[in-house]
Amino acid sequence: MFVVLALALTVVLTWVFNYTKGSVLLAILAHGSLNISAVAMYDLFPAPSVIEGITNVVVGFGVAAVVLVGLTRGGLGYRHNRQKEDRGSA
Repeated sequence: MFVVLALALTVVLTWVFNYTKGSVLLAILAHGSLNISAVAMYDLFPAPSVIEGITNVVVGFGVAAVVLVGLTRGGLGYRHNRQKEDRGSA
């Protein structure tokens, strides 16, 4: 379960980094907001409901990761190659 969540979050945070033109600050803020929401969830709800709820989080981020990969055709917003092609044709 942890590996699936880690891979899904990696895809989502990579898309955030690439889509914001390499902004490390926004990637850090996105990662921090995920951490803060996880801590809040652990503090607000007892342990059994958190364990049951983590499945929903994994499924949610998994679907988001698959949609991002599908919509960006695996590029995740990376534009470095497109910029080189545009300079070469001009």
